[in-house]
Formats: sequence, C-alpha cells, structure tokens
Amino acid sequence: MDATLFDPTHDLDEIRTWQKTLPGPSSLIDIEEVIQLEAVQKRTRLWRQAGQLVALAYVDNFNNLFFEITPEKTSKEVEDAVVDWGVACQKLLNEHQQSMANLDACVRADAPLHLRVLQEHGFETSAIRSLKYRRILNTLITPMPLPAGYTLRPVHGEAEVDALVRLHRAAFGTDAMTAEERLSIMRAPNYLPELDLVAADANGTLAAFCIASLEELEGERVGYTDPIGTHPGFQKQGLAKALLSHALLHLQQMGATSVYTGTSSENLSMQQLAKGLGFELYRENIWLTKRLD
Repeated sequence: MDATLFDPTHDLDEIRTWQKTLPGPSSLIDIEEVIQLEAVQKRTRLWRQAGQLVALAYVDNFNNLFFEITPEKTSKEVEDAVVDWGVACQKLLNEHQQSMANLDACVRADAPLHLRVLQEHGFETSAIRSLKYRRILNTLITPMPLPAGYTLRPVHGEAEVDALVRLHRAAFGTDAMTAEERLSIMRAPNYLPELDLVAADANGTLAAFCIASLEELEGERVGYTDPIGTHPGFQKQGLAKALLSHALLHLQQMGATSVYTGTSSENLSMQQLAKGLGFELYRENIWLTKRLD
C-alpha cells in the first residue's frame, strides 16, 4: 500500500471519481471547499493499492478528522493508518497552536464502517448530534418578506470578504472563520455567487447571510443551504427566515427538486427555522472524540 500527500495538480479529479463509487453519501464533507486551503492540503493523505485509491483522510482547521475507505479494500493496516494520520496531524496542530485540543470526528449514524473504525481506535461518542434536514420542493415556494428598511442581495464578490468574515464571526460567536476560509468557499468549483445571499439594513450594514449551492446527484438537482446566520444585533426580526425562503425559491427556479440543510442538536433556533419552512429531519450524524492527553 502506497501513501502520499494530496497533490493539488491532479488528485482532486481522482478523488471526485472515487467518491462516486462509494456506498451512501460521502463523509468528506465540503471537501471541494476545504481542499482549497493550503493548510488542509498538507493534512490530507491518500492511500492506494495497485495504483487504485482506497482511502483518504484529512484533518480540517477545527480539529475534525474526515475519512473514507473503500469497504471492499479495508483492512487493519488501512484503518490504523487513517487514524494514526489524524492523530499525528492533530498533535502537530496542537504544537503549532500551543493547545491541548482533542481529535473529533463526525459520521453518519448509518455508517457502520466509520463508526467501527473510530470506536476501535479509542474515539468516544458525544451526546451532541448534527441534525440533517430535507425539504422536498414539490410546491411553489413563497418567499417571506424582509422587515422594512432591509434589502436582500448577493454578496459583492471577494471585495466584501472582510465584512462577510466579521458577520460570520459575530453570528456564531467564534473567531474560527478567516478570510482565507471564506475565499475557499467562493473559489470552490460548485460556488454560485447568485446564491451567496446577505441581508443589509438601510445603512448597508450586513445583518444576516445564507450560502446556498446546487449540485447534480443521481440525475437530480439538489440544493443546500448552509451556513445561515444573523448578527446578534439584528436577530429576532425574521431575517434568517426571509433569506432561507428566498434561497429555496432561487434553488427551485434553478431546477432543484429537494434542498438540504443542517444544524447542531443544541441549536434550537435553527431547528425551529428549518421546521417552520417545511424541512423535515431525515438523518443524524454522530460526533466522537479521541482524547490526546
């Protein structure tokens, strides 16, 4: 078995083709975006047998291990290598950031291979879940109105990145989003600028946002709306609901037959927003943690 670091000059096309051969939805969440980041590229490893890709793993900027293994090609050697790579990457991250962070992973509840690999290598299950919602677009979407004085528009391209980063950080109470990470979203192959929506007040201040996307999946057009956020100073006015409903309408007009969104089991307001716009819970993802102390 040969192990190599990710090569941005040719590996991505191979990964895309390989993912289509795997059973079920891929666990490599947002790889088209995160792989744009040089730091993540350096923490991405591929394993091949007889020249064929059989496994891939990377650790993102938030201490999360993501991996896929071809089920027919799995072995203790492959599984050990995937987890060992994740642990090594996280230890280097901790050394660089002078932190003591553990290594996390998020996998589908119906992904027995992933769960077994993680649990056999010392990952412990968390009570937190990632909730996945789906809205079938079988009726005409009626967009919700914005409050008086607000406008809805697509972002003004990369020139607005710094303002978008500030909005994201304020909305989620975190400093995790960086200009480089926001640009990686905007430079991903599947990025559609007309679906990168913001709401601004009468002074032009950005108040809320919703990033939507569209892809072909098994012969159908499928939409996604994630992330969605509102600045704390503009909450409780219906901005997120208006943005999400407009995103649904845009996606429907572009041919989407269903739309997916997600949130944490702890985010009750987002759960209520999704249900209020006709989304239904269809899947839960499990969070696991491997302690590195």
